[in-house]
Amino acid sequence: MRDHPVTNVPEGYTPDGYLYRVYKHRTALGGYTEVPIYLEFNQTTSQFQETTRTSSDDSVLLVIDESQKRLIMSVPPNVSMIVRRAAERQARGITKSGFLCRDGGRHGRDHELEVVGEGGSLPDRLTRSPREVY
Repeated sequence: MRDHPVTNVPEGYTPDGYLYRVYKHRTALGGYTEVPIYLEFNQTTSQFQETTRTSSDDSVLLVIDESQKRLIMSVPPNVSMIVRRAAERQARGITKSGFLCRDGGRHGRDHELEVVGEGGSLPDRLTRSPREVY
């Protein structure tokens, strides 16, 4: 791994030949800490986009945590089941091929997906049978 000549960001190549960069912030003690990447699900295009928001009450957020190799998808309660399933499908695609960020690197490849939140669940009236069981 080497530092990029312009941005001084550590970068390298995966065994498959993909370029990756690790974004880190300097801590008060002189060390570095990795910064997660936040993606917001756009319902009109059904795709994730990079965002600076770290929490949202009205849209699905996906956090790419490179240090733990996890994708954390948070689903707020007011999101419909269709939107949740579309976002989850896109997130599973990111686990296979990664997300192409503005920096040109792919992030999230071969990560484990974790879905957090109660939004998009099946309504109670659909979980019960319309007939009474004898």
